[in-house]
Amino acid sequence: MQVGTPEFARFYRKKLDFFKWYTFTDFCFGSITLFNVYWFNVNGLSIADIFLLGLIGMAVAMVFQNIMSVVSDKLNRRFPLLVAALVTQGISLLFSAWFPSFTGFVLYIIIWFTLSGESQRTLVQYALIKLAREVPHTSNEDDLSSQFSRYRVFGSMGTAASLPLWGWFIESVNEFFGQPRVNGHVGYQVQLTISAIAFFLLALVLVAGMTDFWRHEHAYLQLVDGMDSSTIHKSRTIDLLKNGAFLSILVPQMIFMTGFSIGSGVLDVFFKGLGASLVFLAITRAIGAVAELPLFFASAAMERRAGVSSSLMLSYAFFAAKLAIYFWFMDDALLWLAIVLESLSSFGIRWPAVTSALQRITTAHKSLALTILLTVENVFTLIGSMLGFFISTTSGGTDLAFKSLFLVALLLTGASTAMVLLFTMRKHRERA
Repeated sequence: MQVGTPEFARFYRKKLDFFKWYTFTDFCFGSITLFNVYWFNVNGLSIADIFLLGLIGMAVAMVFQNIMSVVSDKLNRRFPLLVAALVTQGISLLFSAWFPSFTGFVLYIIIWFTLSGESQRTLVQYALIKLAREVPHTSNEDDLSSQFSRYRVFGSMGTAASLPLWGWFIESVNEFFGQPRVNGHVGYQVQLTISAIAFFLLALVLVAGMTDFWRHEHAYLQLVDGMDSSTIHKSRTIDLLKNGAFLSILVPQMIFMTGFSIGSGVLDVFFKGLGASLVFLAITRAIGAVAELPLFFASAAMERRAGVSSSLMLSYAFFAAKLAIYFWFMDDALLWLAIVLESLSSFGIRWPAVTSALQRITTAHKSLALTILLTVENVFTLIGSMLGFFISTTSGGTDLAFKSLFLVALLLTGASTAMVLLFTMRKHRERA
C-alpha cells in the first residue's frame, strides 16, 4: 500500500480505532498510580518523604527521558520506546507492590520515570492521525488538536471507568484479609500486581496489533512530516530555544509546574486527613477524568480560535480556583466540595492545545520539542518538590503545612498567568 491512497488511509483509520482501545486499556490499569500518595502514606511515609520521592522522580525523568527523546528523533522511531515504557512501568509496579519501603518506592520511581510513555504515546497518536489522511503531508493542521482529542479522551474514559472499581477492589480485598479498608496492604499489592501483568500483556498486544506501523515507522514518519533523515539529524535544542512561539509555552509552564507540584503533590494526604476513603478519592479522580472529555474538545476549539495562550490561562485559572478554596474554606464538613473542584481539570484544557501547537511550531524536532517541554516541566516540578519538602519540614504543623503549600502554589500560578499575558502582549506588539 502507498501512503496517501484511500486504501492506506482506511487501513490506518482502523489502526486508530485499535489504538484508542489500547489507550483506554492502558489508562484503566495505569490509573492505579493515582493512589500512590495513599499507598506511600499507608507505609508510613511523611509529607516530606512524598515530596522527596517526587524530587527523585523528576530528576530521573529529566536525565533519561531527554536522552531517549534524542534517540527517538535521530532514529525517527517512537513506537519501540512506547512498548519499552509499558514494560518498565510494569516492572516498577512490582517493586512498589512487594517492596513497600522508602527504598522500594525509590526503585519504583526510578524505573517508572526512566521512559516517558505519555510523550511517545502522544507522538504515535499524531503520526497515526496523519497516516489516516488521504493527503498525509499538509501545512494546514488546524484540526490536529481536535482529532487528537477525539482519541485521547479514551484515556480519560479508562481512568474514569477504572478508578472507582480499583478503590472498591482494594478496600474489599483488605477487608477480606482482615486488614483496615484504607490502611491495609494486601489490596494495594494485589491490584498493583494485576496492573503490572496487564502492562506486560498490553506491550505484546500493541506489537501484534501495530505490526505494519512499527516495521515501517521510520519511512512513514518521513512522509507524513515532510522531511528526510538529514533534517532530523540536525535537530538541536538550541534551535527550539530560539523559537519565540515555543518559549511562549515553555516559560509559563516552568512557573506553573513549580506551583502545581507544590499545590497538588500531597493533595491526597490532605483529603485523607479530612477523612476521605479510597472509594471517595477514586470517585473524585474519576469525575475529574470524566470532566476532561469535554475539556479536551474545548481546548482544541480554543487553540484554533484564540491560540494556545487562551488554553494555558484557563488551565491556570482552574488550578488557582481549586487552591483558593482549599486554602480558605476546606474542612472535613466540606470534603464533598473536592468532587466538584477536582472536575476543574487543568490538564484537560491544556494538553491537547499544547501538543497541537508543538506540532505546528516544530518540524524535525517533534519528539525533542515535546520532551524538552516535559523535561523542563519536570525540572520545575523537581524545584517545586524541593520547595514543598522545605515548607513541609519547617512549617511547624500539618495544617499549617497545607496552608503554606496552597498559598505558595497560588502565588506561582498567578505569576505563570502574568507570564502568558506578557508573551501575548509582546506578540501583538511585534505584529503591529
